[in-house]
Amino acid sequence: AGYFGNVHIIDMQLYVGGELVHSWTNNGPEENSNDPQLLEAIFDIEYPLSLMVMFDSSHFPPNQNIHVRLTGHDNLNRFYDSDVDDPGNDAIARNKAILYEHPDAEFTPDAVPVANAALIGKNYDRSIINGTAWTEAQWFSDMNGANVAFYAGHGNPLAHTSGSNGAIEWDEYEPIRIAHKGSGIPPYNTGAPPINFLYLLACNCGDLDTPSTFSGACYPYYMAWGGVWMENQCWMGYTVFIVMQEISIHSEQIWPLLGDGYTVNRAQYEFNQSLLSGDAELNCWDVITKPLGPTRPMAEGDLAL
Repeated sequence: AGYFGNVHIIDMQLYVGGELVHSWTNNGPEENSNDPQLLEAIFDIEYPLSLMVMFDSSHFPPNQNIHVRLTGHDNLNRFYDSDVDDPGNDAIARNKAILYEHPDAEFTPDAVPVANAALIGKNYDRSIINGTAWTEAQWFSDMNGANVAFYAGHGNPLAHTSGSNGAIEWDEYEPIRIAHKGSGIPPYNTGAPPINFLYLLACNCGDLDTPSTFSGACYPYYMAWGGVWMENQCWMGYTVFIVMQEISIHSEQIWPLLGDGYTVNRAQYEFNQSLLSGDAELNCWDVITKPLGPTRPMAEGDLAL
């Protein structure tokens, strides 16, 4: 809100998709005040103010045009409207989840149906491959345009397997996501939206003690407004060998919470609480004991962000 002589903005309203999401009101200096110090003081305080809002894109149906509008008045009661003064500020909701499972028959019950059920009615297009072979090329092609990616299958700290048993290695993600992004920084890039959530339900893909991580899926890691690294993005994986016959239980501990609006951090916390309380009985092998040693109960820290 700037001041130009005796004219200043006194209110602003931000609408997204027809909803009022943010507003600001300020009466400013006294009418017709010519006190430069007063004007400068208020100018310094109020000028940096912006009306912004952050929300989950799935608030809107996928591929819906989202109209963005800014209105306001000055102290002379003149009305300003971005629809008139600066049209063309629309965006498109892009919500897509890819849900892939390795066809190994030992992954029973399956994890993908649980994830799919949690996302029904949540404004996500869903691409599902479960029970049939699929390739690395399919996985990465489907990821182009997705913002959620879920894989259930085999893995290690360096790679997870495709549905045809090829290795999808950790360092393949970033170059492919660079190509998907196009030019510019999200949300103003020319290509695909960033991956907000990658969940690798596989052995050891979350081993943070190795120099390799799958965070390359979240490239370019920053948004154009200059937030922190991987703001509102994450990848989740396991630091242990999980039991193949328990993957549906893992899925049941995470996806319904996410479908109900929990953050991933909160879902991880609830997962750990379920382990502590005994509500979830899950087992694993540590890296040094597999495959010779016995399983142990999973514990806090075995599922990493």
